[in-house]
Amino acid sequence: STPIRALGSNRVSRVLVAPQSARSRGGGVRLRRVLGRTPPSSGLESLSIGKPPTSPIRGNALSPRATMADASLETTDTALVDGETKWQNTVTRVSKAVVVIKTTGTRAFDTESASSSYATGFVVDKARGIVLTNRHVLRPGPTVAECVFQNREEVSLVALYHDPVHDFAFFRFDPNDVSFHDVEEINLLPEGAMVGLDVKIIGNDSGEKLSILSATLARLDRDAPKYGNKTYNDFNTWYVQAASGTKGGSSGSPVVNVDGHAVALNAGSKNKGASAYYLPLFRVQRALELLRNAAPVVGDGTGKCTGKFDTAIASRWHEPIVPRGTLQATFVYKGFDDLRRMGLPVDVEKRLRDTQVSSNGTGALAVEDTVPGGPCENAGVQVGDVLVAITVDGTAASVTNFVQLERVLDDNVGKEITITLQRAGASVDLAVTPDDLHEITPSKFLEINGGVVHALSYQQARNFQMRCGQVYVAEPGYVLGLAGVPKHCIVTELDGVATPDLSSFSAVYAGLVRRFLKRENGASKNGMDISNGDSKTAQTVALKYFTKDDRHRIKTATLRTHFNWHTSPTFFHRNWRTGVWEKSDLLDAVAEEVDMDADVVGEENEMGAATASVNKKRKKASEEPEVPAANDDLAEVLRSPRTDDAPATSLAESVTRAVENSLCVAKCDIASVALADGVYSRSFEGNGLVLHHDIGENIGIVVVDRNTVPVSSCDVLLTFAAYPCEVHAVVEFLHPTKNFALLSYKPRALPNTGRGRVTPAVTATGDARYELRRGDQLILVGLNSHCRPTSRQVGVADATSSAAVPSADIPRFRAVNEETIKLDIELGFDTGGVLADANGTVRALWASYATPASDGEVDGVVRGMFIDDAICATGRVVQWLRHEHGRDEFCDSHSDKTVTTLDAEFEVTTLAKAANLRVPQVWIDVLLRKDPERRQALVVASTVANTGASKVLHDGDVVLKAGDVTCVTFGDVDRAVAGAGETRLLPMTVCRGGEIIDLQISLSAVSCLGTQRLTHWAGCLIQKAHRPVAELGFTPGSCDAPNEVFISRWFHGSPAHRYGLYALHWITEVNDVLVFTMDDFENAVGGVENNTFVRVKLVSLQGRPKVLTVKVDHHYWPTWELRKSANA
Repeated sequence: STPIRALGSNRVSRVLVAPQSARSRGGGVRLRRVLGRTPPSSGLESLSIGKPPTSPIRGNALSPRATMADASLETTDTALVDGETKWQNTVTRVSKAVVVIKTTGTRAFDTESASSSYATGFVVDKARGIVLTNRHVLRPGPTVAECVFQNREEVSLVALYHDPVHDFAFFRFDPNDVSFHDVEEINLLPEGAMVGLDVKIIGNDSGEKLSILSATLARLDRDAPKYGNKTYNDFNTWYVQAASGTKGGSSGSPVVNVDGHAVALNAGSKNKGASAYYLPLFRVQRALELLRNAAPVVGDGTGKCTGKFDTAIASRWHEPIVPRGTLQATFVYKGFDDLRRMGLPVDVEKRLRDTQVSSNGTGALAVEDTVPGGPCENAGVQVGDVLVAITVDGTAASVTNFVQLERVLDDNVGKEITITLQRAGASVDLAVTPDDLHEITPSKFLEINGGVVHALSYQQARNFQMRCGQVYVAEPGYVLGLAGVPKHCIVTELDGVATPDLSSFSAVYAGLVRRFLKRENGASKNGMDISNGDSKTAQTVALKYFTKDDRHRIKTATLRTHFNWHTSPTFFHRNWRTGVWEKSDLLDAVAEEVDMDADVVGEENEMGAATASVNKKRKKASEEPEVPAANDDLAEVLRSPRTDDAPATSLAESVTRAVENSLCVAKCDIASVALADGVYSRSFEGNGLVLHHDIGENIGIVVVDRNTVPVSSCDVLLTFAAYPCEVHAVVEFLHPTKNFALLSYKPRALPNTGRGRVTPAVTATGDARYELRRGDQLILVGLNSHCRPTSRQVGVADATSSAAVPSADIPRFRAVNEETIKLDIELGFDTGGVLADANGTVRALWASYATPASDGEVDGVVRGMFIDDAICATGRVVQWLRHEHGRDEFCDSHSDKTVTTLDAEFEVTTLAKAANLRVPQVWIDVLLRKDPERRQALVVASTVANTGASKVLHDGDVVLKAGDVTCVTFGDVDRAVAGAGETRLLPMTVCRGGEIIDLQISLSAVSCLGTQRLTHWAGCLIQKAHRPVAELGFTPGSCDAPNEVFISRWFHGSPAHRYGLYALHWITEVNDVLVFTMDDFENAVGGVENNTFVRVKLVSLQGRPKVLTVKVDHHYWPTWELRKSANA
């Protein structure tokens, strides 16, 4: 399509241009007809009909009149072709300056979250390597970026500057890094934008490498677009509007005229519609001129610029200085019709109109809102005031548009000026001092346990109508998120100390970290284990905050100092000279304050009582003296089943009283850096049952289901029904195939009054589980979220139901080869507890099973779970704990802490279907005699990859016998496995296609400790492939050398996010070096230098290989490791 300028107007139309051959045959006539200026056809025809021509017409020959008309059309055609050629030349040249920007925000900051995206930019100074783009592309926080030229040459970008308010920013690159591309630059022409101007937008629209869109500028005075209430918004400027239909990826594209000058900067568009919004370049041009002063270009000795940098380019850049002033007020341009209704006098209107004759202005600036604590609000400026003039150094000048306003403010930062306003017909003069925009735009943040806290920016202060500089939570992370502190909230107090700004918050938080470290060091010196309850309790402090939408009510959260999952809190401070946010440790940056109440650390009765005080001393509740008489009275009350000593009115009530003191609620929280084994949530909660409680040995054991505690890398709190207190617990045992986990706690961590209240449950032993029959009546007893007991009588519908949990898309633990109990009523997911008989004997745990849903989410199914395996495991755990206190070394392998398993999953089939599988009748009779009630057989559904079972068992094999046990139930197989002994060889008889086959299967010793080692590299979480992955039936490598390096998670804003190093892949090679174990991987990446590319070969769960290159970033995403110590 070719742009055609209509005669006598600036309107531009687009029409199809005929081929050159058609053009020579009257193509010009066709073009003129489209424009509506073609003479009537009868006029041409009259030359041959009304009056014969003086000479005959042959072929393409025309009459003299027709020849003159055609000559005129040929002239028009020539102009059109020249215009088309000029556009082609312009686009060719401009394209050499346009780059695709790949940008990654490494941390959540201000209005932006950590993420990775593509955008556009263009070179505005090729000698200095300066690239112009949008502010929302560079982002206000830490950014890593590269740009790709049109010849697919990639160079690194460094953040140079972004405007605090307007949507423009600059990157820089080293021109010496460009080896092959002929870089061009685009000149800025702010005054070139005019209504009706034909422009082209050249950029990375919709993710394409190069897209060229045409448009006509329709408006130059559109209000700045509003993108949201909690995100970045531009203001105090006009925007240019056109219908170019630009979409994602085109941010930062140049809007160029036919001469190749940028007249605007593409910034945004409507989601529904073709309207696009371009930023004017007046303030952009000023910033560019000032930025050029920050990077002297090497000359040739004669004063002439060579456009080349030396090798020390980074050191040649210095801090850019771009003065930016603000009154912390938002102005809006209103027409004189609106202003007159607001009370603007006619004489003032005339004066304002006279000053805008040359620009055809039709309005003035009115105050739309002010920010609390800003210069305007402090001076008394009110919403609706109309700005008339500004006086500087005694000289008054009318200010009627944003360009004039910002020019005055930028030139008078920190200097008092006088603004003249019209308020309801009255003139008001107010003295104000413009603030420095850079001072109220945060350039520092504190990273605490995965969260980000910094001063409230001017952007968000304007969005929220709050004072700048308050403590703003950009990302809660683990510790703040665990306390329920939401994103975008304002923290007002921490540990009883007011926190009006980031400095005060940092001082209090540094005190918390130091107290935590002193507690740990003191416990180590005294041989105590704080995490297991040797101290009084885990450190908790109060935090107060409020949110934007509920600002008038202060909320209080309880913050727990779970500081062991992350590195020390760190400050990040922006350095525009290097483009990097430099790091400094919080404890190094904040001096330690002496607390006279914290002189002694280490003794059990004073651990956790000390507190760092900034303004005043406070007495902790833990320091209050005990009142023996009151405690004795309370103990006497608690010894009574109920305060009124009333007898139980029902069977359910009597059983509840017998079981209640053995129940607890387990709360499991997992840090994002420890989300291992495909776990689908960060927080879990469920009922637990006390199986062991020995105050003398200080050992307590609680059993929970694995949908309450799914992994070992977590923090667990127990709340007992017997006494209202919270006790820290440690994951000691995770069964690899059964749905239970064992937690240990310290009974002495309970208050003296509550220690004796907790009692271990009375459980069924031996073969009592098989005595349950359909119709048996049991009592379901559980604790609700408030730790109050609930109970009801239920009946057993089926005591032999298979759990049959299907595999999920994301491999995670699922119970296999396990029988469950179904009741005669569905009680929902939120109900948990135990199933007890009329004597108060616990027969089963009412447990939750995580099952995948059709929409990819996870549902919970509650079933009765027999606990005989948990009781056996409890004895083992108690023995471990008796012998392992005080061991400090890391535990990578635990030969004694394993479970022997047959690595196969079985499904239940009826004997009738087993006969269809060609099982001989004699074996059908044997299985029927073994269990006349179940009338079932076990069929191999799958095997675990690269195990002994996978070598000999086939899917569809019918299990007849294992060892000396005829196998009808999962329990039969378990007993056979237990009887295999230390040889770990299990003879098995199966039916395969009608043939009876005797097999010898090697059993596996699987760790019951869960994943013990997590490596963070390039922003992804790498671990040894957990068992559910192998249960899918495939792992790379062989049985002798399986590959165990598995990506479990990745984090937003990381190199893994940027380059697509996503989860659910094995890493098999690093830089062409084979890696099988975690040690192999760490050795392979250990020597990789920062900002270098690593070639990684991956294998997906489906076995498909893939090769990626990843540029490591040791500054923002260092390599580090989490390991579980012997003391958990």
